[in-house]
Amino acid sequence: MAKKHKYLFLLSFIFLALSFSSLAQDLRLIPPQTELVGQHKQEEEELVTTSYQYKSRSSKESILEFYRLMFANQGFTEIQGQPPRKDPYRLNYFFTKEQEGTMVLLNFLRLVDEGVYTYFITTYHYSLKEMPLPDILSEE
Repeated sequence: MAKKHKYLFLLSFIFLALSFSSLAQDLRLIPPQTELVGQHKQEEEELVTTSYQYKSRSSKESILEFYRLMFANQGFTEIQGQPPRKDPYRLNYFFTKEQEGTMVLLNFLRLVDEGVYTYFITTYHYSLKEMPLPDILSEE
């Protein structure tokens, strides 16, 4: 009887692990056919910058659509020129969440290597605390 319980426990554990793995794949923050190939973080006094480099077999349009939807769902606003234009050669896209002090730059490399796009996402987290004015500008 104990052997049967161990077997059922093992099957339950495997089922839960597979379910969790499936959920984790649904929640990933990169488009399909995309891999993270590099990451760099730099911290300064009032600014933290993190850069991620990706390679993807997805099209530029589907990558951009993925991130536009993801960032919009997280409360970001896309910064566009006036009026917004469709430019197939545009390589840089900006998103901001000013109330939290966060900006994101999505940058595609112009060259595509055998159907593989290389792109970078750089996040900028800056301090929202009031910066002191230089002495020359302060009123005394």
